[in-house]
Amino acid sequence: MSEKSERFNTYDVFADIYDRFWGERCLAMLPAIEMFVLSKVSEQGKILDLCCGTGQMAASLLHKGYSVTGIDGSAEMISLAKNRAAEAEFIVSDIRDFSVTEQHDGAVSLLDSLNHIMSLDSLIKVFSNVNCALKPGAPFFFDLRMEEGFRYYWGGEDHEELPNIIEEDLVFVPKSSYDQKNRIGHSHCAIFRRQDNWQRYDLKVDERYYSSEEIKAALTQTGFSLVQSLRAKEDLKMDVVGRSLFFCVKK
Repeated sequence: MSEKSERFNTYDVFADIYDRFWGERCLAMLPAIEMFVLSKVSEQGKILDLCCGTGQMAASLLHKGYSVTGIDGSAEMISLAKNRAAEAEFIVSDIRDFSVTEQHDGAVSLLDSLNHIMSLDSLIKVFSNVNCALKPGAPFFFDLRMEEGFRYYWGGEDHEELPNIIEEDLVFVPKSSYDQKNRIGHSHCAIFRRQDNWQRYDLKVDERYYSSEEIKAALTQTGFSLVQSLRAKEDLKMDVVGRSLFFCVKK
């Protein structure tokens, strides 16, 4: 098994927990998506949902009449997404390598999914793949956790983003930290599931901070024009600290 495959297999153990407790968080982004993407896409247009998770946004876009292609590296995430949004097309793929057979009318990537890409070169590959998947002039909307968000939620200030969960069949205990020097957030989650007996699983996830300047340069390099960047809390009054939203279009 390749290192790349192992990386995404680690998300499989978390898929049902994400779906059960946090999957609907992406729906808070709907007003921004309607403003920056759907207003630019014709009815029944085709939307690419990059790092689609367990399909909450895909289902919402289908309900609005759009065609959706969801891509995620976790097979378990995709399995749950297919159950939720059966009419969408779903692909299990590393977003650094994906391709689609038909160009899309718009693309989204939500909830700091792109922070999971751990090098700028790899992020440039992702942007290049998205560019190839879009029609000329198509919108691409994504958000990223910025350094303020890492310091606030992962920096040891007791603002843990994912709370402890204690259920009859599940115990979930996260612990996060932020390495400011290397700009990397580390999250270690201990998961206990009750089957015949209690079983422990460990999930380790890293995320990387990219500056606005790096993002703008990477978009320009891969054929996008950055139209606007906004701060989620300050500009759009969203209840989240240190998240920026980027709206760009394929040249």
